[in-house]
Amino acid sequence: MRSIFQAIGLVPHGTSIEVELIAEAAALLDLVTRQQYAQASQYMAALHEDVQQNFYGCWGEQVQASAAAARWHADAPDSDDALLLLAFAHLGEGWRLRGEDYLDAIPEARRKAFPLCFERGHAAFRTLAARDRSSAMALYGLIHCDVVCGIERGTRVARIEQAMAVAPFHTPTVFLAAKGSMAKWGGSDEQMWAYLRWISASAPRGHGAHVAVPAHVVEWMYPLMDDCDSLLAIVAQVRGLQLGGWMRQALLDWLDTDGAGIPQALAARKGRAWRQQLSHFALALYLTGAWEEARPVMQALGGKVPAQPWCGLSFRGTGSLVDRVLGEEQRHAGVAHDRVCRDLGLNPAEVCR
Repeated sequence: MRSIFQAIGLVPHGTSIEVELIAEAAALLDLVTRQQYAQASQYMAALHEDVQQNFYGCWGEQVQASAAAARWHADAPDSDDALLLLAFAHLGEGWRLRGEDYLDAIPEARRKAFPLCFERGHAAFRTLAARDRSSAMALYGLIHCDVVCGIERGTRVARIEQAMAVAPFHTPTVFLAAKGSMAKWGGSDEQMWAYLRWISASAPRGHGAHVAVPAHVVEWMYPLMDDCDSLLAIVAQVRGLQLGGWMRQALLDWLDTDGAGIPQALAARKGRAWRQQLSHFALALYLTGAWEEARPVMQALGGKVPAQPWCGLSFRGTGSLVDRVLGEEQRHAGVAHDRVCRDLGLNPAEVCR
């Protein structure tokens, strides 16, 4: 039945996939809740740098995380891992109160309440950073509180430099600093472009820091996604900025290969974190007009893309029965995927096989 709907265009070939590490964060919560603290520490130590931001964000989203981490911290007050989890649990509480709205759109009661959670998180991160000067994630947490709430704003550059000294081009810190350089987070377009150019020029080839470039170029384009009525209209506006060559080079730097080696390098990448990273490149390459490189990237995704931000690119807020059955975000992400494939001269049915 699905193939029939796909043939007549009611159902897209592309599908959305979960790229957040929700299940992994839940597994850690289970260990901490059962007081299996040694195993929990081993679990945390095994996390790759490229997934830490995703993972600890998912940890904080769990309502039970705060109580579980507080109990571990009470049982073992000298445990750095317990304190780190408690700090991120406070940030998660703050984000649940804040939501994803622009600050001016947040109701006054929530606008006053959420910074208190970040202040508690900041205190925990600060204690951890003083206790363990090698903890890049403690420094990341301090910068996070600065970007979101302006806590100790004057220390941002020093904190970033500390994190880079502890872990050169620490991927979570690179991403957070890029976000903080954007105009909507108190920076400016000039700061953002300068910072992203610096990453491209300075980060080692093969490093996950290079993914911050396409990720934030795409995020910078969000207003265009709202204002334009088609994907090609966005491409037409962005192409004049001549960003395509830069995005191509960022892909080559991330994969640590040359143009001819892209398919082989893509085939070696596995896992959900990789899919999220590759999704950033797919959109950035397509929207900036680097279509020759966008084609193998779309093929490597195999028709599976994250709901965000792809669902916002479908330009089809129909509210149809199909949307309600399949899930509006999921269907619209697939619609956008298929449209990008067709623009690139790819058959979405073949890409999804």
